[in-house]
Amino acid sequence: MGLERTSLSHHIKECLENLLALQVKDLEQQDRDCLRDLYITNPRNDRKRLLEAKGGLLPDSFKWVMKSATFQQWHREKQTNLLWIKGDPGKGKTMIICGVSEELESMGPYPDLVSYFFCQGTDPNFNSATAVLRGLIYLLAIQRPSLISHLQEEYKNVGSRALFDGVNAWITLSSIFRSMLEDPALESACLVLDALDECDSGRKFLLDLIVESTSLAPHIKWVLSSRNSPDIEAKLVNCPTAVVIDLESNDRHVTDSVDAYVRARIQQLNLIQDNEELHTKLHRAIIEKSNGTFLWAALVFKELEELRTYDDDAEILELLQEIPSGLIALYDRMVDQIERLSRNDQQRCRNLLAVMATAYQPLDLGATPIMAGLKDRLARSEPLKTLIKTCGSFLTVRDNVVYFVHQSAKDYLVGEGYHRIFQHGTEAVHRDLFYRSMDALQKPGRLRPNIYSLPYPGVNVHEVSIPQPDPLADIQYCCVAWLRHFCDGFFGAHSTKKDDLLEGIEKALNFLKIHFLHWIESLSLLRNIQVGVVFLRSLVKHLSGRLEPDDSYEFFQDAARFMFYNRYILETAPLQTYVSALIFSPSRSQVRLHFKDTLSWIKTSPKVDDDWISSCVNTLYASGVQTVAFSNDSLRLTASFVDGRGRSWDIATGDLVLHIPSGAESITVKDYDKNISSIAFSDDSTLLALGLKDGGVEVWSLETKVKIGSYEGHTDDVQFMVFSRDDKLLATASADETIKVW
Repeated sequence: MGLERTSLSHHIKECLENLLALQVKDLEQQDRDCLRDLYITNPRNDRKRLLEAKGGLLPDSFKWVMKSATFQQWHREKQTNLLWIKGDPGKGKTMIICGVSEELESMGPYPDLVSYFFCQGTDPNFNSATAVLRGLIYLLAIQRPSLISHLQEEYKNVGSRALFDGVNAWITLSSIFRSMLEDPALESACLVLDALDECDSGRKFLLDLIVESTSLAPHIKWVLSSRNSPDIEAKLVNCPTAVVIDLESNDRHVTDSVDAYVRARIQQLNLIQDNEELHTKLHRAIIEKSNGTFLWAALVFKELEELRTYDDDAEILELLQEIPSGLIALYDRMVDQIERLSRNDQQRCRNLLAVMATAYQPLDLGATPIMAGLKDRLARSEPLKTLIKTCGSFLTVRDNVVYFVHQSAKDYLVGEGYHRIFQHGTEAVHRDLFYRSMDALQKPGRLRPNIYSLPYPGVNVHEVSIPQPDPLADIQYCCVAWLRHFCDGFFGAHSTKKDDLLEGIEKALNFLKIHFLHWIESLSLLRNIQVGVVFLRSLVKHLSGRLEPDDSYEFFQDAARFMFYNRYILETAPLQTYVSALIFSPSRSQVRLHFKDTLSWIKTSPKVDDDWISSCVNTLYASGVQTVAFSNDSLRLTASFVDGRGRSWDIATGDLVLHIPSGAESITVKDYDKNISSIAFSDDSTLLALGLKDGGVEVWSLETKVKIGSYEGHTDDVQFMVFSRDDKLLATASADETIKVW
C-alpha cells in the first residue's frame, strides 16, 4: 500500500511538472526573456545532482525529522512558520533538506508551491544572498506564472540581465521578493534553504529578510538548515515564530540515519558483495568510528571503493582501523598520505590543493591546469583527473568542474591544515595565480579584437550568441580574476619586497598596454565590467601609498577612469570599447593616446575635453540636494533632498545603494512628506540616522536597506545628530532648544 501511495504521489508530481512546463512554454516572449535573465540555476536539477552524488535518497535519513513533534508543530500551527535544522558538518543536513523538500511537494497544504535553494560555499553561483533569491524566485515564477508580473515591473525598464547581476541586484531582488510574498497566489507556499552558513556574500542581508518575512508574510513557511553559526543563531533564536531541530540533540536519530546509509553503501561494494560476514563486521566498525557523521562514512567508503583486491577479511578491517575517527583527523590522514607520495607528486598535490583553496570559484578542467601551472601531459583531462584523485578525497569532479568534496574540506585546508599545504602563505599563491593568468592571457591569439566575430560595433551584449568552441572558455577565470589576485598577492597583510612589487607592476602594465581594450571587450562579453572598475580603482588606491607618481601609475589611473566613465557603454555593447569609449575620452587620456591607431579610420573627431576632471573622483547627478554626509568608512555618500527623500551612493562605483524612503531605487513611495534636515552615520557605517523637519528621527540599516527605528520627542527641526562610539546611543539637537539621547 505504501509503495502504491508513493508511486501515485510521484505520478501526480510528474503530471504537475509537465503542466508547469506547458505553462512556461506558453508565456509571452518578454516573460520568457525575463526568466532567462533571472536564471542562475534550476534548484530542481541541483537537488537531483546532489542526490546522485550522495548515492540516492534514503528515507531513513530524513523521515524521522518529519515525524518529530517540532516538525509537526511547524507544519500545523499558523503561528510557527520557520523551522531551523542545525548541526555540525557532515551530519546529513543536505540529505534531510532534499528529502523534506521532495515530500513537501506532495503533501498538503503545499501541493506544488515549494521553492528551494542549495547553497554551496565554494561556488559563486550558489554562495550569495542574490543567488539565493534568484533561485527561489525562479522556482516560484515557473510554478505560478502570474508572479512574473512582479519581476516585469522592474524588468520592463531595463530588459536585460543587468537588473539581476549588478551591485543593485540585492535591492531589486529583495523588493521583488517582498512583493511576491504578499501576493495572494502564495497563500500556501513553503520556502526551503539548505546550508545557509555557506552563503558567504550578503548572509546578514538574507537573514534579516527571512526574519522580516516571517511577520511580513506569516502565511509563508520556511525551512532552513545550517551549521551552528553564531550569527545565524543570534538572529533566529530571537525570531518568535521559529522552532529548532538540533541534530546534536537528536544523536540517536542521526546515528540511525547513518546506520541506514552505511548498510546501503556496504551493499554497493562489489569487491565484498558475497561476503555477508564481512558486511556485518564492516558495518559495526564504521558505525563505531563514524560518531554519527555521514561525511566521515562517505569518505571512508570512497577509500574502500578504490580497493581492487584483498586477501582476507582482516586486511580490509585493518585498513578501517587505520582510519581515525573525526573529520579533522581524517583530513590529517589524507595529508599524511600525500606526504608519503614521491617528491614530485607531493608538490603537485600541495600546489593543486592550494590553488583550489585560493581561487575565488571552482575551476573547470580547462582552467585548472592553467591556474595550477600544469603543462603537457598533466594538462590533459584524464591525467588531470588522476592527479585530482591522488589528492586524497579533498576534491571531486562533477560536470567537468573541480569542486571540494565538502565545505569542511576547504575549511580544513585554510584552517587546521594551512601550514601543511600553504608552505609560503596564501599571498604567494595569489601571486602565482596572477602570473599564470598573465601568461595565459598573453599567449598569441588568446585575447584579440572582436573575439566572438560580432557583425557590427553596436551589437548589444544580450544579443550575443556564444560561439562553439568558445574562445574565452579556458581563460574566463583569468580574465575575471587576474587583477584581484594581483591586489591580494601584493597588497595583503604581509608586505611584499619592493623589487617583487615592481616586477608585478611591470607585468600588469605590459599586459594592459597590449591587451587593455581586448580585456575590456572580454569582460563585457562575460558581463563582468564591474570587476575591472572595482579592482583597477583598488589597484590605484594601493599604489598611491607605495609608489611615487610615474608613468606606470598614471597609466593605471587613466585606465581606471576610462573604465569608470565609460562603464555604461562598455556594459552594453562590447565592441564600443574600440569606438565610442575611445572617441569620447579626453584628448590627453593616456589610454586614448596609447591606442590612437584604433581610431585612425576617423577623419574628423568630435571635440572633447583635454583631460579627465582630475580633482573629481566621481560625479553623481541629482537635483534638489539639501544636505550631504560621508559614512565613516568613506565608502558611501548620502544626500537629503528638498522633497524629503534621501539617497545613498557607493563612492567607488557611483551606484545607488539606498533610496529613502523606499529602500530600493525602483520603488516610488508617494506622499512622503517628512523632509530630511540632517544626516548622521554610525561609527561602523552600518546605520544611517535622519533628522526630520517635523522633529522626528528615523534610523535606517544600510545593510538591509530598511528602516529599523522611528523616534518622536522633538517639536521642531532636528538640526544636528551624532552616534556614540559604540553606536548604542544617538544624540539629537533640535531647533526646539533641546538635546535628546536615544
